[in-house]
Amino acid sequence: MHWATLPKLCRGKADGGLGFRDLLIFNQVMLAKKCWRLVKNPDSLSTRVLRACYFQSSDFMTSASSSKGSFVWQSLCWGRELLEKGTQWRIGRGAAVSIMVIDGSHVLMVSRCFRQ
Repeated sequence: MHWATLPKLCRGKADGGLGFRDLLIFNQVMLAKKCWRLVKNPDSLSTRVLRACYFQSSDFMTSASSSKGSFVWQSLCWGRELLEKGTQWRIGRGAAVSIMVIDGSHVLMVSRCFRQ
């Protein structure tokens, strides 16, 4: 039996590997997908249960991650990190944007809003 390193196994078949997926990255992607569902479906049962436990006074994307939370919550916070890297904020009509004037210069103060 011939042994190979994990990076070689995870390379694509065209590159001489076996095409295995990196399970750590795959897991974070699946958690980010679940996080996106929490953002887009605020009335789902899972969102309502998590809101009651972990983010009663804020939304999911701005809630604090806690080491005292359950394994599910900590995992979702890890998936949220990937989701935050890939999301962009749309200004839209500008209803969620407040502009403040400080010392004669304009400072754009934004609040995070992921609704379309």
